[in-house]
Amino acid sequence: MSTSFAATNRVLADTLDRLWLREQILSANLANAETPGYKRLDLEWTAPAAESEGESPFRLALARTHALHFGTGGSTGLAGTSAGRSVARLVRDRETAVRNDGNNVDLEREMVLLTETSLWYQTTLAMLGRRLGMLRNVIREGR
Repeated sequence: MSTSFAATNRVLADTLDRLWLREQILSANLANAETPGYKRLDLEWTAPAAESEGESPFRLALARTHALHFGTGGSTGLAGTSAGRSVARLVRDRETAVRNDGNNVDLEREMVLLTETSLWYQTTLAMLGRRLGMLRNVIREGR
């Protein structure tokens, strides 16, 4: 298995882990929607190198496999995935207040974020499934 294939699979698996964790955090926000003084939490993550280069942490760089191919202006493989792990941090929103009791959980916003996270999770899972299907096809030699 090529290094970039394995690295891409690691990025997809890491993304699934982060999306699952974000779903848990958003669910906790919804559970605390009536708790006075509760400040909502969220999960932010980026790949360190991609962040410094101004690129998306999930952008794939082009591999130059022949001398006549156009240059990519950088290294081959996954951009911003040194060691294949992204950096995540838990962020508490202390700036906003939706209610007078200091709680800043907006039910509609949390539901939209939860739906968005669920869609990203399903999409990432489908991508990983297709990649594993390709690997299974190679192992079976296309039969």
